[in-house]
Amino acid sequence: QRKRRKQIEKELKEVFAQPEIVDLMNKARATLAGAGAGLSEEVTQTSPPPPPSSVGSGGGRGGVRGTSTEKGKKGKEKGFCDVLVKLGGAAVTNKSELETLDEDTLSSVIRQIAAVHRSRRLVVVHGAGSFGHFQAKEFGVQGGSLEDPRVVRGFAETRASVTKLNTKIVDALVREKVNAVGLSPCAFWDSRGCSAASVEIIRGLVGRGFVPVLHGDAIACGDRSVILSGDKIVADLAEVLRPKVVLFLSNVNGIYNKPPSCEGAILIPRIEVVPNGWSCVGIEFESAAHDTTGGMRGKVEEAAAIALGGVDVVVARAGSEAALVALRGKGDLEDGTLVTSMRPRR
Repeated sequence: QRKRRKQIEKELKEVFAQPEIVDLMNKARATLAGAGAGLSEEVTQTSPPPPPSSVGSGGGRGGVRGTSTEKGKKGKEKGFCDVLVKLGGAAVTNKSELETLDEDTLSSVIRQIAAVHRSRRLVVVHGAGSFGHFQAKEFGVQGGSLEDPRVVRGFAETRASVTKLNTKIVDALVREKVNAVGLSPCAFWDSRGCSAASVEIIRGLVGRGFVPVLHGDAIACGDRSVILSGDKIVADLAEVLRPKVVLFLSNVNGIYNKPPSCEGAILIPRIEVVPNGWSCVGIEFESAAHDTTGGMRGKVEEAAAIALGGVDVVVARAGSEAALVALRGKGDLEDGTLVTSMRPRR
């Protein structure tokens, strides 16, 4: 295993030496800065990241930080939930086939959530996958004018599809004795994020033992329709709920230097984010033609922004042992990617 790690580090060094890295990261920096992450003009490049160590180590090197007394961005105390779970649409649906579930993967995820929900306070957000994306693409819902009857029709069809998926997931959780409650962001989200009253509702549900289940949605922002991705919902909730960890459940083992289907793809075990860049760069992205939410690129950028806010992020395959480790908050991450912010030594 030690020999394999050295080989991975050697291969990563070669990846990081590519000249296009700086250009890619400057583009990512600009995107994050626009989202309020505040990255500066320079990109920091360092040696390849070390393998992650453990989850739930109370802030130790390589672990997932966060305790009920820790304070994060804007002085908010952590502790409103233990794990904020993002269930990727590509993980639980077949994104190439309209409104088609991946029953096996969904069942695995449901069983894992059921196994920990009594001891861990959870909030679940799921993507749309093959529910909603096709309709949104066909009718031009993203950024479309709500004065256009075609966009209005597409808005309605998109929401009908994504709420159908939400119902299926909530039903599956309830069958496993999880007290899940479906919530649609359309009613309480806008361009500024989630309303304060709605945040209190979510906190109240979690405090009473419920598991809120939100979903990617279509929302109205003035006279325009906007696709609100599950990743954006997670980023907004991470800031106000201050979870101990954010867990992105994907259809792959973690974040790779290029699409996993490509030759030479390498799983990146750890990405460290600092105020002026990332320490792990050179990542290539792709997404389905009908994906209106940014694909894996959007997920990595949101994960980096969340980590900058003081909350560690784990990206793992849905239903995997790494996912269960993150849900439980203890154990070693053998697979998966840890996205964390570098803290100055005191």
